[in-house]
Amino acid sequence: MTGARYDASQIRVVSAEETFRERTGMYVGVARTDPRLPERLLSTIAGQVLHPSPQVTDGPVDAAMEVTGDLAFTLVMDAPRTPRPGYFGSPLLCFDWFPLAVAAALSRGTVVRVPGLFQEHTGLRPLTPPQESHGEHRTRVSWNLDPDLLAPGAALPRDLSLIDGHSPYCEHPPESGHLAVRDRRTGRTAVVR
Repeated sequence: MTGARYDASQIRVVSAEETFRERTGMYVGVARTDPRLPERLLSTIAGQVLHPSPQVTDGPVDAAMEVTGDLAFTLVMDAPRTPRPGYFGSPLLCFDWFPLAVAAALSRGTVVRVPGLFQEHTGLRPLTPPQESHGEHRTRVSWNLDPDLLAPGAALPRDLSLIDGHSPYCEHPPESGHLAVRDRRTGRTAVVR
């Protein structure tokens, strides 16, 4: 490189939320302007449930997903290990479960419930500190995606066969776990393997 100079004035520090919003292709394989983004979010989260990082568990997580609206869905799962605080001290929205954090960054509202704790978010930012919660034995995360952050007309797929828990680079066999997905809009259920 001749003549070009690079110095600290050219470095811009961005938040995790901004990175997740502006670089969705790095995390889910499609740009934010792609109407398939909600489908890819479901697929990426399904892949994380089927093949979680070793920091989370040693195998697939017992989980179910429910689509509750065109831009709303919930994941319910057993928490194999106590989640460590993630972005802004939030339970579960941490790097070990980055697809959940990507979905939260693209949401108007996210509700995280883990055994003993409850917290509401807008994007990645908590609206309140974690609150004590009783009666939750499983982890439950609900997202309401923000249409202003998505391509016009983007929606969660009604064809549940489009949800694929294996990326092109996945090394795990399809029978290495399963995730039941129910769509309340259509009454259909599918199993993602």
